[in-house]
Amino acid sequence: MSNKKTIDDQKLWVQATSDVTKLQTKARILLSPPEMRVDVLPRPVSDYHYVPASAMEPLHMASNANIDAQTRRRVDQGKYPIDATLDLHGYNHQQARHSLEAFLLEAYRCQYRLLLVITGKGRNSANESNKLKDMLLAWINHSVLMRKVVLRVSPAHQKHGGSGAFYILLKRHKV
Repeated sequence: MSNKKTIDDQKLWVQATSDVTKLQTKARILLSPPEMRVDVLPRPVSDYHYVPASAMEPLHMASNANIDAQTRRRVDQGKYPIDATLDLHGYNHQQARHSLEAFLLEAYRCQYRLLLVITGKGRNSANESNKLKDMLLAWINHSVLMRKVVLRVSPAHQKHGGSGAFYILLKRHKV
């Protein structure tokens, strides 16, 4: 009797899938990620194991440390899937830094891996040396919380904003 059930199931399966065709694309279909809230303040500093910023190795732009070659290449070529994006256009320095920190910590909590942060190219900045894009790496290096979750910062591929945007690769959660 179980053999008949299996044959009937197979016939039903063939009938149900007879009009299904294979997709002709290599694109990954991603479910929409859960809504991220950057207006929520990160957990209090006391909830984290404190390590003085001076004791941490500073992060350098497009550093290859602690990252495998294939991941680095896919990120640099703009082929690694972006999990979330933050657009800092129109923000002042204080707003941008606060939003960046909340965004990075929330993305890490959601176990996201690659983020796109759009700073703009700074063409409309009043002070040439004080652009958001020039401050991004310094903010990450001077914040213990941000530095603990960020693995790599690199300029974005041209299709994602080029010199006006950055990829931020987050560390994986340790289980």
